Amino acid sequence: KVAVRNVRKDSNNKVKRLEKEKEISEDASKVAQDKIQKFTDEHIAKIDEAFIL
Repeated sequence: KVAVRNVRKDSNNKVKRLEKEKEISEDASKVAQDKIQKFTDEHIAKIDEAFIL
């Protein structure tokens, strides 16, 4: 789970950097961050399922 969350953090930081550098809009940044969170939630759920005996 920690590794997945670290990927989320790194990805969000890259998106925020692109927004700050004006390479993407604020709206595009929000959409990307929402997708990253959805991806994270899905994978955390899969990890949780895998460890339920």
